[in-house]
Amino acid sequence: MHLFIDTSVRGRIRLAAIPDDSRHPVDERVIEPSRDLVACAEGFFEPHLRRVRGIIVVAGPGSFSSIRSGVLLANLMSRFLNVPLYSVLADVATSKSQIVKSDLRYPASYRELREQIVRGGLRPVPYVAPVYDAEPHITLRPDRYRDGTMNDVTTQHA
Repeated sequence: MHLFIDTSVRGRIRLAAIPDDSRHPVDERVIEPSRDLVACAEGFFEPHLRRVRGIIVVAGPGSFSSIRSGVLLANLMSRFLNVPLYSVLADVATSKSQIVKSDLRYPASYRELREQIVRGGLRPVPYVAPVYDAEPHITLRPDRYRDGTMNDVTTQHA
């Protein structure tokens, strides 16, 4: 079984447990609006942890905070569970996410991901780096950093 984490869409968490055998259904949960990723993942993945053979994560592109949290969780889970880590881009993970007509239990994108792992087309990586869709919008208020440093001039002590 492989666990799947997708946080590429702001405000949505998509988690799945992909069985090794396509005769068994994919256990998938989409959480909108997104809540605490760790709590959602813990509750969803906990029954599957004994059978995990790998972690698949959507590395992006996506919003800074969303992608960063999903990738961080995948990196940590892979390390702690000592299982391979796989990285895919959002367009690969969602391009064929419609349900296959002949098998309503196994979405096509999950089947393709599993087959790529089995055939060796999707290789494990030691670490996944997030891929952002834009530069982060981090700004400093000029009035609080007048001295040109990162020292907050409003809280300096005499």
